[in-house]
Amino acid sequence: MKKTLLFAAIVAVALTVNAQSFVTTTGRWFDVIPTTLTADGQGRMEIVDGIDDSLTMHVQILNGQLQAEATLDITCTSDSIIELYERLENDSTWRYEYDGNNLATITPIEIFYIDMSLGMLNYSSAFCFSQTLFNTTADYEYMVPVLSGVYSYEYGREEEYYDWENDTTIYYTVHWRRTQTKIQTINIKAANGNTIGSIQAPDGFSFSAEGESDVIRMGNNWYIVFGVTSMTTGESVYAWYRIDRQSQNINLMKTTPMRVYPNVVDRGQDITVELGDGMQATELEVVNTLGQNVKRVPVKPGQREVHIGTADLNRGMNFISSPKRGAVKIIVK
Repeated sequence: MKKTLLFAAIVAVALTVNAQSFVTTTGRWFDVIPTTLTADGQGRMEIVDGIDDSLTMHVQILNGQLQAEATLDITCTSDSIIELYERLENDSTWRYEYDGNNLATITPIEIFYIDMSLGMLNYSSAFCFSQTLFNTTADYEYMVPVLSGVYSYEYGREEEYYDWENDTTIYYTVHWRRTQTKIQTINIKAANGNTIGSIQAPDGFSFSAEGESDVIRMGNNWYIVFGVTSMTTGESVYAWYRIDRQSQNINLMKTTPMRVYPNVVDRGQDITVELGDGMQATELEVVNTLGQNVKRVPVKPGQREVHIGTADLNRGMNFISSPKRGAVKIIVK
């Protein structure tokens, strides 16, 4: 799990602030739960004390007075995360495994929170636990992926070499097979481990094994967004779900066939936009948090990948958008 702050050692240090004494916890990292996702509208802090040998994650929840008000013992599981590439021609024995068959601890899915309800955009660090994201109760909740085997798809990749004898460049297609872990269900769990709901991937797609999600608030509308991949073509898209906390329904709204990486960049670093199958955009737009278009990038017919420079973008949150196809966030540091 990627965390924003790690404690270098386990210590207990007394601090005095306005004549009040506080003591640090023994947690290795902490994250803030936004006020809009707690039952009383007050922020909380989640502190992960680590995962023990029995694969139990120990979590403390602190209130605004830095007092522990809840202790969560989350049962994790261990499973294989598969990512395998096989070349299908010329050298049929060539294989490349990335984390192939590596055992991994399956932990709660991280949430990045984006609030656009007040005409401004606030972006949080990752956290895993909330109270009112999926319902209106004060019980703590979290998400875990359900691994269900693997899926494979084949694709062609354009390659080239220079023919010095004939002074020309030769272009050719190499065929590959990619095998990945299949995740078609994400379970929503209460703090006691009971499953209280689930989110299904779009038909024919698998959730990403990266274990991340975006929660976006726009006024009274709440959305959760996951990266998903077509299990037949390998097309990467984002799946948007609308959350109805009153009825506890989570409905798929749309998919946006566009993948952007890296999502967090240093200013001046290029980002790459992969355009999915069927995406017939003629240009991409970069939009700031005020909804202003700050950059336009043309897209040629049949182009599947676009590189966008960030040297002329303001630091902070921006969106890469395509008309009628949705938007993907980026952060420029």
